Amino acid sequence: MLFDTGYERSCWPEHVYIWSYLVVRFMIKNKRQEIEKILDFTCVGDHPRCQAVIRKGARDTIRNSPAG
Repeated sequence: MLFDTGYERSCWPEHVYIWSYLVVRFMIKNKRQEIEKILDFTCVGDHPRCQAVIRKGARDTIRNSPAG
């Protein structure tokens, strides 16, 4: 899942880097409120709440997609 990716697997850094631009572009264009929340939580070091916003956004995006 591109919204909740880590570097745990050795082959993933390239994958994450390649797709990050598209994910950020989509989020800024379509999910501006979520981006603001993510930035606010990150700036104060509240990483669990930041991850919660990311995971909820991913679930909502998948649920609302034509294939979801």
